[in-house]
Amino acid sequence: MSFTADVAVVGGGVIGLSLADAWLARFPGSSVVVLDKEDKLAEHASGRNSGVLHAGFYYAPDSLKAQLTRQGNERLRAFCAERGVDVRETGKVVVTKSDSERPALQELYRRGAANGVELEMIDEAQLRELEPLARTCGSALWSPTTAVASPAAVVLAIADRVRERGGDIRLGTRVIGAGPGWVTTDLDGRCSVGHVINAAGLHADTVAHWYGVGEE
Repeated sequence: MSFTADVAVVGGGVIGLSLADAWLARFPGSSVVVLDKEDKLAEHASGRNSGVLHAGFYYAPDSLKAQLTRQGNERLRAFCAERGVDVRETGKVVVTKSDSERPALQELYRRGAANGVELEMIDEAQLRELEPLARTCGSALWSPTTAVASPAAVVLAIADRVRERGGDIRLGTRVIGAGPGWVTTDLDGRCSVGHVINAAGLHADTVAHWYGVGEE
């Protein structure tokens, strides 16, 4: 059956659901529908990745990626605590295989310090205490704020909050066309929408092409 909505989000992965959640938080009472072709959420990359909460020491100081990674670590931890998603405080060690790699390790430490990330340079004895099976050449980098959470659990928790805020998540619904002010699905036909958000993952190029974007 045809529907109308203020916003249609194409794709129910972590990006699509997060955008739906953010829209509903900013514009309470608006109608948002998330459309996903699968019968379950988190069936693709959003639910099938390592689930690492990165600390943010890999990226160039003052870059947007460094800033967002550090903030994302903090905010995702807070979200998981609020929604009851388990976070494993594993930390992470970065090791070297030869003396030639030690300058790169020092550069990671420098970047982390510049980005405000908690890091410690440890020796081989300290490494053995943290991870007995790991080996390094002289020193290693210890990142205590790196952690792991189930990516599928995070996706489902975001979906729950979208629904709590009044959002509609339609699974098993394939979007087969879209344009200014409308989307067409295999179940609902042509539907009127105010905005379309493209969060279709590997199929994002197809959605973009419907709007004449990225065809060259």
